[in-house]
Amino acid sequence: METAPSIPTAEPVEPMSAEPAFMDVPDVVVILGRSKEYLYAGLREGRFPGVKFGRTWGIPRAFIRSFIADVVELGLTTSFEDYAAKWIAQAREGVATVTEVAA
Repeated sequence: METAPSIPTAEPVEPMSAEPAFMDVPDVVVILGRSKEYLYAGLREGRFPGVKFGRTWGIPRAFIRSFIADVVELGLTTSFEDYAAKWIAQAREGVATVTEVAA
């Protein structure tokens, strides 16, 4: 009896979350309690991670979550700008995680 050839299969793909990957600036304003002018200026100047979709800016949900987790849960004392700079640098290296950004 002849056996069927082995067919390679793709790696399992993580299912997409029901939450969008990006948050709108007005949503981040509510969460962080900062002004939209502050956030828009930081996005335009490249101080905060974000992407522009047409005329709308999106801020990575993972960045906001990690900032809140590190400041609230770990008690990290830092400026938002310094935290963003570290997060961006580590994201570019492909290693941005909650605990690594806090270090």
